[in-house]
Amino acid sequence: MTRKTAAVLGSCIAITALLTLTAPLVAEQPASLQRAINLAQDQLVLAEKMSKELVLVALEVDTERNLKNLESSRALFERTLKGLRDGDAGLGLPGSTNRDFIDNLGKAGELWLVYDAAIRTSFRSGRITADQVGTVADLTAPIATAMGSAVAVLEHESSEGRLVSLLDATIELAERQRLLTQKMSRKFLLIAYGHEVEKNRSQLKESIAQFDRTLDGLISGNTELHLVPAPSAEIKAQMRKVVRIWDAFLPILANAAKGGEIDRETIARMARTNEPLLEAASAARLSYNSL
Repeated sequence: MTRKTAAVLGSCIAITALLTLTAPLVAEQPASLQRAINLAQDQLVLAEKMSKELVLVALEVDTERNLKNLESSRALFERTLKGLRDGDAGLGLPGSTNRDFIDNLGKAGELWLVYDAAIRTSFRSGRITADQVGTVADLTAPIATAMGSAVAVLEHESSEGRLVSLLDATIELAERQRLLTQKMSRKFLLIAYGHEVEKNRSQLKESIAQFDRTLDGLISGNTELHLVPAPSAEIKAQMRKVVRIWDAFLPILANAAKGGEIDRETIARMARTNEPLLEAASAARLSYNSL
C-alpha cells in the first residue's frame, strides 16, 4: 500500500468514526439554530452578490435584469439581518439573545446603512456612479467579515457538547466555495470597471487558486486542508458538475487576473457562467446534508 493510499484510507476511517461519534449529538441540535447559521452564511454570499450586481449595472450589462436582481438581493439581506436579531417567522428565525452574536450583527448593520444608501440610489436613477462603486467595493469585505464573526459565534454555540468532526471542516470549505464564486466575479468586474485594478487582480489570483485547490480536495481529498475524498457517489457527482462549469469559468477569470483584455462579450460570458456556478456550488454544499 502506497503512502497516498494509506493516507486517504486513514482519512476515510477517521471521518466514518467521527460521524458515528457525533451523529446522536448533532441530531439534538435545535433546527432553529442550524437555520440561523445557514441564513447568516447566506448573508456573506449576498454581500458579494449585491456588489457584483451593482458593478454589472455600472457596466451597463443587462441593466434592467441586474437592477431587479440587486433590489431582490438587497431586500433579502436587510430582512435577514433584522430577522437574525429579532426573529422572523417567515424565514424560520426565532431571533437571538446571544450578546456576542447581536454585537456582530450590530457591526454589520452599521456598515449596511452606508452600503444600502449607495445601492438604493440606483433604484431611483437606474444608473451607478463611480462613487457608488467605490463605496460598495470598500464596504463589501468589512460587512462579510462582521457577518463571518456572527456565524462563528453561532457555530461555537452549535458545537458545544459535541465533537467537531472532519465533516464539519469539509462542510465549512464547501460553504466557502459558494462565497468564492461571487467574490471572484466581483473582483473580475471591478477590474473590468477599472477600479483598483492591480489590487483586484492580485486578490482574484488568490481566490482562483483557493477555489481550484479546494474543489480538487473536495473530490479527491487534501490532507493539508483536512479534506477527505467525497464521501458518497451523490456528492462526488455534484462536485463533478461544479468542475464542468468551473472549467468554462476559469479561463475567463484567469485572463483578467493576468492583465488580459476584457471586452463586453467577455463580461457577458462571465455573467452567464457565474450564476450556474453558484447554483452548482450551493447544490454541492447541500448534498452533505444527506450524510
